[in-house]
Amino acid sequence: MRLFPLLAICLFLPLPLFSGTLSAVGPLPYDDRHPSPRPGCTHRFDGQVAKGDLDAFKALPTDPQVVVCLDSPGGSFLEGIAIGEYIRQVGIGTRLEAGTTCESACSIIFMSGTYIADEVEFGNPDDESWQLGHHPWRTMHPTARLGLHAPRLEVTKGQYDEANVTRAYDVALQTLAEFSRRLMSSGPSYAVYFDPDLFSAMIATPHGSMFYIDTVKRAIRFKVEVGPVRSPVSPDEAALKYACANFYGWNEFRTQEAYEAEIAGAHVDGTKVTLAGGLNCTFEKGGKETIWQYHIYDFADLNFYAHDMPLSDLAP
Repeated sequence: MRLFPLLAICLFLPLPLFSGTLSAVGPLPYDDRHPSPRPGCTHRFDGQVAKGDLDAFKALPTDPQVVVCLDSPGGSFLEGIAIGEYIRQVGIGTRLEAGTTCESACSIIFMSGTYIADEVEFGNPDDESWQLGHHPWRTMHPTARLGLHAPRLEVTKGQYDEANVTRAYDVALQTLAEFSRRLMSSGPSYAVYFDPDLFSAMIATPHGSMFYIDTVKRAIRFKVEVGPVRSPVSPDEAALKYACANFYGWNEFRTQEAYEAEIAGAHVDGTKVTLAGGLNCTFEKGGKETIWQYHIYDFADLNFYAHDMPLSDLAP
């Protein structure tokens, strides 16, 4: 009888994998008026992501204030997909604390952090119905490390004949198809789909390297909330221009060149900014989550900084 070699797909880490630890930390101050993640964690996951860890996540309470802090080098790609799909469905937030690392399979879990809003925070519910449902709910400290890369093929050493390599390649494609099906093209809401551009960056990064969410540009582009950051108490004209351009972001400016052109041709009158193409923002003090707001919306301090600024430089 012919024994086929073990074919596996994982993220960066060698086999075998040992399950991480998911433990309770404590309750957060309860506040369901706003989907922004509360400071702190209700639970913490440490260690490698391995088969069986989904069961631990399924034992968590499905409460809108549950936030899991992650500190993991990665592990099982398929288990990361399964956990990500689950927490997105039930509404569990994710967070990276200062100095922690979340790479490979862990990043899939982190990027799936979700809040489920069942009532609007302000205004007429008919006008603000877009607030209902699932929203991204993932926050990282500016000194945390969030990294992604492509899965790695593993073929038993010495078994590199055409049939076995082809089989390994087929496994890889099937796994990526599973990723796409479960996290990018199905689920409770388009708002929490895994970003196609981030997926492209992930699979284009070899398993020996890492694509880090480590700049203002990448955090804003991929909708990762970063905090706490140094607060722009009295932003100058340059900061206001960045803030307005970052507010519209990649929904309007698809290239770095277009983004820079909007800022270069912007005009500032007090706290009103008119970008080169005519889009404008008027900022005022008084936000609930930060000291600045745009109209009635809280405006994250991160947006007042240049796109190429490293997140680690923004730590308070």
